[in-house]
Amino acid sequence: NHAGGYGSFVVGGMYNSVVSGPFAIIVGGVSNYIETSPFSRSYSGILAGYGNRIIGSSSDKSVIGGGMYNVIEYCSSSIIGSGYSNYIYGADYSAIAGGNECVLQGSYGFIGAGSHNTNLGRLASIVAGSCNWIGAGATHGFIGAGAYNRIAGADHCMAGGFHATATNDGCFVWADSSTSAEFGSITNHEFAVRATGGVRLAENAGSSKPILVGQ
Repeated sequence: NHAGGYGSFVVGGMYNSVVSGPFAIIVGGVSNYIETSPFSRSYSGILAGYGNRIIGSSSDKSVIGGGMYNVIEYCSSSIIGSGYSNYIYGADYSAIAGGNECVLQGSYGFIGAGSHNTNLGRLASIVAGSCNWIGAGATHGFIGAGAYNRIAGADHCMAGGFHATATNDGCFVWADSSTSAEFGSITNHEFAVRATGGVRLAENAGSSKPILVGQ
């Protein structure tokens, strides 16, 4: 173990290193690594895990809780809770709670969990699911769950289900799993739903009305 930053500490574990970064700490684990600017106060920490890294001159006030091969690079005040091979790059004030091979590059962004989710949008969130994607040009986007959903080049959108794609501002897109074909928005401020089993609206606890397509 090695603590090279001013006021930094490595408490336990093996092969952990604070190369630079004043007031940084590694509590335990194996082969964890912090290297930030030696000229500013880092206040960053890695609590446990294996092969986790906080790197880059602007990576201050950031934390990795545990897991394996998680990386925070060139961003301030961000956190990875745990998981495997998650990556936050250049996204200040952002968080990945957990998951597997998720990528976050939009400031004030969030990924809750899941696998292979990518969030490049500012002030955007992916809660869970797999292979969901929010593009760099999308702000205030939201994907709750599901798989292969996308928000691209549009603001204030929601997408969910399976292969739902929002490309227009202010739209909501939901796609069922009856097919792997993409179902996308076609105009701004649209409510678009693919539901091959039908759509029902309940007026009260005991009744519902079917909505006929095209009516």
